[in-house]
Amino acid sequence: MQYVEDQHGNVVDGFLAAMMRSLARAIWVELGVSGAAPLTWGQADAETRKGYYWAMAAGFFKLRLCNSNWKAEQIATEHYSRWF
Repeated sequence: MQYVEDQHGNVVDGFLAAMMRSLARAIWVELGVSGAAPLTWGQADAETRKGYYWAMAAGFFKLRLCNSNWKAEQIATEHYSRWF
């Protein structure tokens, strides 16, 4: 996850990247349990994405350091299909 950097341009280490993926999976599990998990991340509706972005940004300040939540979106794009 070389694209996740802090405000100084330092890339996150593997431990923090694993924690980010773990939180993302936990969010998706909640969606699955509630029956709201889309078949693909591309099919996620606006409300689902908004909740995911909010939770990821709340958990990791570094994910707030971008426009349009693109870092959290990239994590979902890369990892959601493996989870589903």
